[in-house]
Amino acid sequence: MKYSLFIIISSFFVLFSQAQLSSYQFSPDRQRKAGDALSKKDSIMQTKINTPYNFEFKAVSLSGDTITNNDLKGKVTFINFWMEACAPCLAEKDDLVALYRTFRINSFFQFISFTKENSDIARSTVDKYHLPYSVYPIAMDCYRLNYQYGFPTSLIIGKDGNLKYFNSGMHLDKEKRAQMYKIYYDYIQKLLME
Repeated sequence: MKYSLFIIISSFFVLFSQAQLSSYQFSPDRQRKAGDALSKKDSIMQTKINTPYNFEFKAVSLSGDTITNNDLKGKVTFINFWMEACAPCLAEKDDLVALYRTFRINSFFQFISFTKENSDIARSTVDKYHLPYSVYPIAMDCYRLNYQYGFPTSLIIGKDGNLKYFNSGMHLDKEKRAQMYKIYYDYIQKLLME
């Protein structure tokens, strides 16, 4: 009886909280303000395109490989930033594997996967999703290296070391994700031909 009463009361609070949260998150004024802030941040980000990706870093992958910012020059580099608790990050894993497999044989291409997670969580995610590429757990350095955007964030760096493409966020809808990955493929293919 006490347990049933607890379930009923808990359900009421969860529903009430979700209703309050939904009305808070999706009010037109909040949406406009959030959109304005994102537009401003995105327009600032556009000024970074074709400028050097000048972040210094040194990271060690789960398999023990080391990569530094100096390794970015001379190759087209796709960099993905993710965390395990991010649904869009996990939704895009199959697409990222396909992207990696498409270009991995090209010696002028490299794929870097940075995660905010510790090594144990990163290894568990790699095993669960059968990720064939190197994953580098770099904790809070993710925010610095992805221009303080959220997750997932993907960058494409040209052979000259300049930022060529930037995307933050990803769709959960498979068709919309496919459109985004077509953009990634096209950019990488174009940069590899330069």
